[in-house]
Amino acid sequence: MYLCLAFFLWSLAYLLLNITSGNNEIINKAANISRFIYAPLLFRFFMIFTGYHKKIKNYYLYNALIWLITLFYIFYSIFDDKTETHYFTGYLNLFSHIIFNIINLCGVASLIFWGKFSKLKREKRQSHIIIFGAILTITITIISDYISDSINLPVITPALVLIWFFFIFYAIITNQFMAFIPTYINQDIIDNINELIILLDNNKKIIYANNRTKSIINEEDIEDSDISAVIYEHAKIYPEIDKLLENKFRTFSCRVNFLMNKKSKIPVDAIFSAAKDKYSDPMGILIIGNELKGLNQLKLLFKITAREAEIIQELVDGFTNPNIAKHMGISENTLKRHIANIYLKLDIRNRVELLNFLKDLNLVPGFKAERTLLILNNKEE
Repeated sequence: MYLCLAFFLWSLAYLLLNITSGNNEIINKAANISRFIYAPLLFRFFMIFTGYHKKIKNYYLYNALIWLITLFYIFYSIFDDKTETHYFTGYLNLFSHIIFNIINLCGVASLIFWGKFSKLKREKRQSHIIIFGAILTITITIISDYISDSINLPVITPALVLIWFFFIFYAIITNQFMAFIPTYINQDIIDNINELIILLDNNKKIIYANNRTKSIINEEDIEDSDISAVIYEHAKIYPEIDKLLENKFRTFSCRVNFLMNKKSKIPVDAIFSAAKDKYSDPMGILIIGNELKGLNQLKLLFKITAREAEIIQELVDGFTNPNIAKHMGISENTLKRHIANIYLKLDIRNRVELLNFLKDLNLVPGFKAERTLLILNNKEE
Protein backbone atom coordinates (compact mmCIF):
# COMPACT_ATOMS: atom_id res chain seq x y z
CA MET A 1 0.00 0.00 0.00
CA TYR A 2 2.79 2.42 0.95
CA LEU A 3 4.69 1.52 -2.23
CA CYS A 4 1.65 2.22 -4.43
CA LEU A 5 0.94 5.46 -2.56
CA ALA A 6 4.52 6.66 -3.07
CA PHE A 7 4.33 5.79 -6.78
CA PHE A 8 1.01 7.66 -7.12
CA LEU A 9 2.42 10.80 -5.47
CA TRP A 10 5.57 10.57 -7.59
CA SER A 11 3.53 10.25 -10.79
CA LEU A 12 1.14 13.04 -9.80
CA ALA A 13 3.99 15.41 -8.95
CA TYR A 14 5.75 14.82 -12.28
CA LEU A 15 2.46 15.21 -14.15
CA LEU A 16 1.90 18.60 -12.50
CA LEU A 17 5.57 19.43 -13.07
CA ASN A 18 5.22 18.82 -16.80
CA ILE A 19 2.00 20.87 -16.95
CA THR A 20 3.72 23.82 -15.26
CA SER A 21 6.88 23.38 -17.40
CA GLY A 22 8.90 22.48 -14.30
CA ASN A 23 8.78 25.99 -12.83
CA ASN A 24 6.76 25.30 -9.67
CA GLU A 25 9.22 24.97 -6.76
CA ILE A 26 6.74 23.22 -4.40
CA ILE A 27 5.78 20.60 -7.00
CA ASN A 28 9.45 20.14 -7.85
CA LYS A 29 10.26 19.38 -4.20
CA ALA A 30 7.24 17.06 -3.91
CA ALA A 31 8.42 15.12 -6.98
CA ASN A 32 11.88 14.65 -5.48
CA ILE A 33 10.51 13.59 -2.08
CA SER A 34 8.16 11.03 -3.67
CA ARG A 35 11.00 9.61 -5.76
CA PHE A 36 13.25 9.32 -2.72
CA ILE A 37 10.54 7.47 -0.74
CA TYR A 38 9.58 5.13 -3.61
CA ALA A 39 13.00 3.46 -4.02
CA PRO A 40 13.52 2.22 -0.42
CA LEU A 41 9.88 1.07 -0.22
CA LEU A 42 10.40 -0.99 -3.38
CA PHE A 43 13.59 -2.50 -1.94
CA ARG A 44 11.82 -3.33 1.33
CA PHE A 45 8.90 -4.92 -0.55
CA PHE A 46 11.16 -7.35 -2.41
CA MET A 47 13.18 -8.14 0.74
CA ILE A 48 10.00 -9.13 2.56
CA PHE A 49 8.52 -10.98 -0.42
CA THR A 50 11.62 -13.11 -0.96
CA GLY A 51 12.02 -13.69 2.78
CA TYR A 52 15.56 -12.28 2.84
CA HIS A 53 14.62 -9.80 5.57
CA LYS A 54 14.71 -12.82 7.92
CA LYS A 55 17.85 -14.39 6.48
CA ILE A 56 20.22 -11.41 6.12
CA LYS A 57 22.20 -10.77 9.27
CA ASN A 58 21.68 -7.22 10.61
CA TYR A 59 19.01 -6.59 7.95
CA TYR A 60 17.46 -3.85 10.08
CA LEU A 61 20.77 -1.98 10.07
CA TYR A 62 20.79 -2.08 6.25
CA ASN A 63 17.18 -0.93 6.23
CA ALA A 64 17.94 1.90 8.68
CA LEU A 65 20.91 3.04 6.54
CA ILE A 66 18.75 3.22 3.41
CA TRP A 67 16.14 5.29 5.23
CA LEU A 68 18.81 7.60 6.66
CA ILE A 69 20.02 8.29 3.12
CA THR A 70 16.40 8.87 2.09
CA LEU A 71 15.78 11.30 4.97
CA PHE A 72 18.99 13.14 4.07
CA TYR A 73 17.76 13.75 0.52
CA ILE A 74 14.27 14.65 1.70
CA PHE A 75 15.78 17.25 4.04
CA TYR A 76 17.82 18.83 1.24
CA SER A 77 14.86 18.69 -1.13
CA ILE A 78 12.82 20.75 1.31
CA PHE A 79 15.44 23.20 2.61
CA ASP A 80 18.04 23.41 -0.16
CA ASP A 81 18.03 24.20 -3.89
CA LYS A 82 20.91 21.87 -4.80
CA THR A 83 18.70 18.93 -5.75
CA GLU A 84 17.62 20.29 -9.10
CA THR A 85 15.46 18.24 -11.44
CA HIS A 86 18.07 18.26 -14.23
CA TYR A 87 19.78 14.91 -14.50
CA PHE A 88 23.41 16.02 -14.95
CA THR A 89 23.28 19.25 -12.93
CA GLY A 90 23.10 19.58 -9.19
CA TYR A 91 25.64 17.18 -7.69
CA LEU A 92 23.27 15.92 -4.97
CA ASN A 93 20.67 15.14 -7.61
CA LEU A 94 23.24 13.22 -9.64
CA PHE A 95 24.29 11.22 -6.58
CA SER A 96 20.65 10.59 -5.72
CA HIS A 97 20.10 8.96 -9.12
CA ILE A 98 23.17 6.78 -8.63
CA ILE A 99 22.28 5.76 -5.07
CA PHE A 100 18.64 4.99 -5.74
CA ASN A 101 19.45 3.06 -8.89
CA ILE A 102 21.81 0.98 -6.73
CA ILE A 103 18.95 0.40 -4.28
CA ASN A 104 16.71 -0.69 -7.18
CA LEU A 105 19.41 -3.04 -8.44
CA CYS A 106 19.74 -4.56 -4.96
CA GLY A 107 16.02 -5.34 -5.06
CA VAL A 108 16.48 -6.95 -8.47
CA ALA A 109 19.47 -8.92 -7.13
CA SER A 110 17.33 -10.29 -4.31
CA LEU A 111 14.84 -11.57 -6.91
CA ILE A 112 17.66 -13.15 -8.93
CA PHE A 113 18.98 -15.10 -5.94
CA TRP A 114 15.44 -15.97 -4.79
CA GLY A 115 14.57 -17.43 -8.20
CA LYS A 116 17.92 -19.18 -8.63
CA PHE A 117 17.82 -21.04 -5.33
CA SER A 118 14.08 -21.74 -5.19
CA LYS A 119 13.00 -25.34 -5.69
CA LEU A 120 9.59 -24.30 -7.04
CA LYS A 121 9.04 -23.86 -10.78
CA ARG A 122 6.39 -21.21 -10.09
CA GLU A 123 8.80 -19.02 -8.13
CA LYS A 124 11.55 -19.40 -10.73
CA ARG A 125 9.16 -18.28 -13.48
CA GLN A 126 7.92 -15.35 -11.39
CA SER A 127 11.50 -14.29 -10.76
CA HIS A 128 12.42 -14.41 -14.47
CA ILE A 129 9.38 -12.35 -15.50
CA ILE A 130 9.87 -9.62 -12.88
CA ILE A 131 13.65 -9.41 -13.37
CA PHE A 132 13.26 -9.02 -17.14
CA GLY A 133 10.72 -6.26 -16.57
CA ALA A 134 13.02 -4.53 -14.06
CA ILE A 135 16.07 -4.57 -16.33
CA LEU A 136 14.02 -3.35 -19.29
CA THR A 137 12.48 -0.54 -17.23
CA ILE A 138 15.78 0.64 -15.73
CA THR A 139 17.46 0.65 -19.15
CA ILE A 140 14.65 2.66 -20.78
CA THR A 141 14.48 5.04 -17.81
CA ILE A 142 18.20 5.87 -17.90
CA ILE A 143 18.04 6.51 -21.66
CA SER A 144 14.88 8.59 -21.25
CA ASP A 145 16.37 10.72 -18.45
CA TYR A 146 19.47 11.41 -20.52
CA ILE A 147 17.44 12.36 -23.60
CA SER A 148 14.96 14.52 -21.67
CA ASP A 149 17.83 16.48 -20.07
CA SER A 150 19.75 16.83 -23.36
CA ILE A 151 16.91 18.20 -25.48
CA ASN A 152 14.79 19.64 -22.65
CA LEU A 153 11.83 17.27 -22.91
CA PRO A 154 9.42 16.54 -20.02
CA VAL A 155 10.58 13.88 -17.54
CA ILE A 156 8.43 10.75 -17.93
CA THR A 157 10.22 8.41 -15.49
CA PRO A 158 7.11 7.54 -13.38
CA ALA A 159 5.20 6.58 -16.51
CA LEU A 160 8.04 4.27 -17.56
CA VAL A 161 7.89 2.47 -14.19
CA LEU A 162 4.48 1.23 -15.34
CA ILE A 163 6.38 -1.07 -17.73
CA TRP A 164 7.72 -2.92 -14.70
CA PHE A 165 4.33 -2.87 -13.03
CA PHE A 166 2.94 -4.57 -16.13
CA PHE A 167 5.41 -7.46 -15.76
CA ILE A 168 4.56 -7.81 -12.05
CA PHE A 169 0.85 -7.80 -12.95
CA TYR A 170 1.52 -10.45 -15.58
CA ALA A 171 3.24 -12.61 -12.95
CA ILE A 172 0.22 -12.16 -10.67
CA ILE A 173 -2.26 -13.26 -13.34
CA THR A 174 -0.35 -16.18 -14.83
CA ASN A 175 1.56 -17.62 -11.86
CA GLN A 176 -0.49 -16.93 -8.72
CA PHE A 177 2.15 -14.46 -7.52
CA MET A 178 1.74 -14.13 -3.73
CA ALA A 179 -1.32 -16.42 -3.97
CA PHE A 180 -3.29 -17.00 -0.77
CA ILE A 181 -4.69 -20.52 -0.69
CA PRO A 182 -8.10 -19.88 0.98
CA THR A 183 -9.12 -17.64 -1.93
CA TYR A 184 -9.40 -20.78 -4.08
CA ILE A 185 -11.98 -22.35 -1.78
CA ASN A 186 -15.53 -21.26 -1.09
CA GLN A 187 -15.27 -20.20 2.55
CA ASP A 188 -19.03 -20.13 3.02
CA ILE A 189 -18.99 -23.90 2.46
CA ILE A 190 -15.93 -24.92 4.46
CA ASP A 191 -16.80 -22.64 7.37
CA ASN A 192 -20.00 -24.56 8.02
CA ILE A 193 -19.31 -28.21 7.21
CA ASN A 194 -18.90 -30.75 9.99
CA GLU A 195 -15.34 -31.83 9.09
CA LEU A 196 -12.33 -30.14 10.64
CA ILE A 197 -10.37 -28.23 7.98
CA ILE A 198 -6.97 -26.60 8.35
CA LEU A 199 -4.74 -25.01 5.71
CA LEU A 200 -0.99 -24.75 6.29
CA ASP A 201 1.58 -22.79 4.34
CA ASN A 202 4.90 -24.35 3.30
CA ASN A 203 6.39 -23.44 6.69
CA LYS A 204 3.72 -25.43 8.54
CA LYS A 205 2.01 -22.26 9.77
CA ILE A 206 -1.79 -22.22 9.97
CA ILE A 207 -3.27 -19.76 7.47
CA TYR A 208 -6.87 -20.91 7.81
CA ALA A 209 -9.03 -23.04 10.11
CA ASN A 210 -12.79 -23.44 9.70
CA ASN A 211 -15.38 -22.87 12.42
CA ARG A 212 -15.62 -26.58 13.31
CA THR A 213 -11.88 -26.75 14.02
CA LYS A 214 -11.94 -23.63 16.18
CA SER A 215 -14.92 -25.02 18.09
CA ILE A 216 -13.18 -28.35 18.78
CA ILE A 217 -9.94 -26.79 20.04
CA ASN A 218 -11.79 -23.89 21.71
CA GLU A 219 -9.53 -21.27 20.14
CA GLU A 220 -10.58 -18.43 17.84
CA ASP A 221 -7.26 -16.87 16.81
CA ILE A 222 -5.04 -19.69 15.57
CA GLU A 223 -4.03 -18.20 12.23
CA ASP A 224 -0.25 -17.69 11.98
CA SER A 225 0.23 -20.31 14.73
CA ASP A 226 2.37 -23.39 14.28
CA ILE A 227 0.60 -26.73 13.81
CA SER A 228 2.09 -27.76 17.17
CA ALA A 229 -0.55 -25.54 18.81
CA VAL A 230 -3.29 -27.82 17.43
CA ILE A 231 -1.91 -31.35 16.94
CA TYR A 232 -0.30 -33.18 19.86
CA GLU A 233 1.72 -35.51 17.62
CA HIS A 234 3.20 -32.65 15.57
CA ALA A 235 6.78 -33.96 15.87
CA LYS A 236 5.77 -37.20 14.11
CA ILE A 237 3.71 -35.31 11.53
CA TYR A 238 6.45 -32.88 10.46
CA PRO A 239 8.60 -35.40 8.53
CA GLU A 240 5.55 -36.66 6.63
CA ILE A 241 4.49 -33.10 5.72
CA ASP A 242 8.02 -32.47 4.43
CA LYS A 243 7.68 -35.54 2.20
CA LEU A 244 4.36 -34.19 0.86
CA LEU A 245 6.06 -30.88 0.03
CA GLU A 246 8.86 -32.78 -1.71
CA ASN A 247 6.28 -34.64 -3.87
CA LYS A 248 7.29 -38.07 -2.48
CA PHE A 249 3.60 -38.92 -2.19
CA ARG A 250 0.34 -36.98 -2.51
CA THR A 251 -1.59 -37.89 0.64
CA PHE A 252 -1.26 -39.61 3.98
CA SER A 253 -3.79 -40.36 6.71
CA CYS A 254 -3.32 -40.89 10.43
CA ARG A 255 -4.97 -40.86 13.83
CA VAL A 256 -3.93 -37.79 15.81
CA ASN A 257 -5.05 -35.88 18.89
CA PHE A 258 -6.24 -32.31 18.54
CA LEU A 259 -5.56 -30.13 21.58
CA MET A 260 -8.52 -28.43 23.22
CA ASN A 261 -7.35 -25.38 25.18
CA LYS A 262 -3.82 -26.64 24.33
CA LYS A 263 -4.21 -29.39 26.96
CA SER A 264 -7.03 -31.92 26.54
CA LYS A 265 -6.66 -34.45 23.71
CA ILE A 266 -9.43 -35.14 21.21
CA PRO A 267 -8.78 -38.11 18.85
CA VAL A 268 -9.27 -37.23 15.18
CA ASP A 269 -9.02 -39.20 11.93
CA ALA A 270 -7.12 -36.90 9.56
CA ILE A 271 -5.97 -36.91 5.95
CA PHE A 272 -3.12 -34.64 4.84
CA SER A 273 -2.71 -33.65 1.19
CA ALA A 274 -0.57 -31.16 -0.73
CA ALA A 275 -2.36 -28.25 -2.42
CA LYS A 276 -0.54 -27.70 -5.72
CA ASP A 277 -0.50 -25.14 -8.49
CA LYS A 278 -0.50 -25.76 -12.25
CA TYR A 279 3.27 -26.40 -12.15
CA SER A 280 2.73 -29.17 -9.56
CA ASP A 281 4.60 -27.07 -7.00
CA PRO A 282 3.15 -27.40 -3.48
CA MET A 283 1.44 -24.23 -2.26
CA GLY A 284 0.58 -25.60 1.17
CA ILE A 285 -1.03 -28.47 3.05
CA LEU A 286 -4.74 -29.24 3.39
CA ILE A 287 -5.83 -31.16 6.51
CA ILE A 288 -9.32 -32.67 6.73
CA GLY A 289 -10.33 -34.43 9.94
CA ASN A 290 -13.22 -36.25 11.61
CA GLU A 291 -13.59 -36.26 15.38
CA LEU A 292 -13.71 -39.73 16.98
CA LYS A 293 -15.97 -39.49 19.99
CA GLY A 294 -15.43 -41.79 22.95
CA LEU A 295 -12.31 -43.51 21.53
CA ASN A 296 -9.83 -44.67 24.16
CA GLN A 297 -6.78 -44.75 21.89
CA LEU A 298 -4.27 -45.57 24.60
CA LYS A 299 -6.06 -48.70 25.86
CA LEU A 300 -3.85 -51.12 23.91
CA LEU A 301 -0.74 -48.99 23.81
CA PHE A 302 0.14 -49.39 27.48
CA LYS A 303 1.53 -52.76 26.43
CA ILE A 304 3.59 -51.53 23.46
CA THR A 305 7.10 -50.09 23.77
CA ALA A 306 8.39 -47.22 21.63
CA ARG A 307 10.56 -49.61 19.58
CA GLU A 308 7.64 -51.99 19.03
CA ALA A 309 5.42 -49.06 17.98
CA GLU A 310 8.00 -48.11 15.35
CA ILE A 311 8.11 -51.68 14.05
CA ILE A 312 4.29 -51.84 13.87
CA GLN A 313 4.31 -48.68 11.70
CA GLU A 314 6.85 -50.27 9.35
CA LEU A 315 4.76 -53.45 9.15
CA VAL A 316 1.61 -51.43 8.36
CA ASP A 317 3.57 -49.62 5.61
CA GLY A 318 4.25 -53.02 3.99
CA PHE A 319 8.04 -53.12 4.32
CA THR A 320 9.82 -56.48 4.32
CA ASN A 321 11.84 -57.66 7.30
CA PRO A 322 15.21 -56.87 5.63
CA ASN A 323 14.01 -53.34 4.81
CA ILE A 324 12.72 -52.75 8.33
CA ALA A 325 15.95 -54.02 9.87
CA LYS A 326 17.95 -51.70 7.60
CA HIS A 327 15.72 -48.67 8.37
CA MET A 328 16.05 -49.25 12.11
CA GLY A 329 19.71 -50.21 12.13
CA ILE A 330 19.19 -53.61 13.77
CA SER A 331 19.79 -57.21 12.72
CA GLU A 332 17.02 -59.34 11.24
CA ASN A 333 17.21 -61.73 14.19
CA THR A 334 16.66 -58.83 16.62
CA LEU A 335 13.75 -57.67 14.46
CA LYS A 336 12.20 -61.13 14.49
CA ARG A 337 12.34 -61.17 18.29
CA HIS A 338 10.57 -57.80 18.42
CA ILE A 339 7.87 -58.99 16.00
CA ALA A 340 7.39 -62.19 18.03
CA ASN A 341 6.91 -60.08 21.19
CA ILE A 342 4.36 -57.89 19.41
CA TYR A 343 2.40 -60.90 18.15
CA LEU A 344 2.51 -62.44 21.63
CA LYS A 345 1.21 -59.28 23.32
CA LEU A 346 -1.59 -58.90 20.79
CA ASP A 347 -2.34 -62.63 20.57
CA ILE A 348 -2.00 -62.72 16.78
CA ARG A 349 0.09 -64.76 14.34
CA ASN A 350 0.90 -62.67 11.24
CA ARG A 351 0.72 -59.28 9.53
CA VAL A 352 -2.77 -59.78 8.16
CA GLU A 353 -4.07 -60.44 11.66
CA LEU A 354 -2.09 -57.42 12.90
CA LEU A 355 -3.79 -55.09 10.41
CA ASN A 356 -7.21 -56.56 11.17
CA PHE A 357 -6.50 -56.23 14.89
CA LEU A 358 -5.66 -52.53 14.49
CA LYS A 359 -8.79 -51.97 12.39
CA ASP A 360 -10.97 -53.75 14.97
CA LEU A 361 -9.67 -51.40 17.66
CA ASN A 362 -10.33 -48.44 15.37
CA LEU A 363 -6.64 -47.51 15.38
CA VAL A 364 -6.24 -47.33 11.60
CA PRO A 365 -7.56 -44.10 10.01
CA GLY A 366 -10.60 -44.50 7.78
CA PHE A 367 -9.40 -42.11 5.06
CA LYS A 368 -8.04 -43.63 1.86
CA ALA A 369 -4.58 -42.23 1.18
CA GLU A 370 -1.35 -43.25 -0.50
CA ARG A 371 0.24 -43.74 2.89
CA THR A 372 -1.20 -44.56 6.32
CA LEU A 373 0.77 -43.19 9.24
CA LEU A 374 0.05 -45.16 12.40
CA ILE A 375 0.83 -42.92 15.37
CA LEU A 376 1.14 -44.94 18.56
CA ASN A 377 1.39 -42.77 21.65
CA ASN A 378 3.26 -44.43 24.49
CA LYS A 379 3.58 -43.84 28.22
CA GLU A 380 7.11 -42.61 27.66
CA GLU A 381 5.74 -39.57 25.81
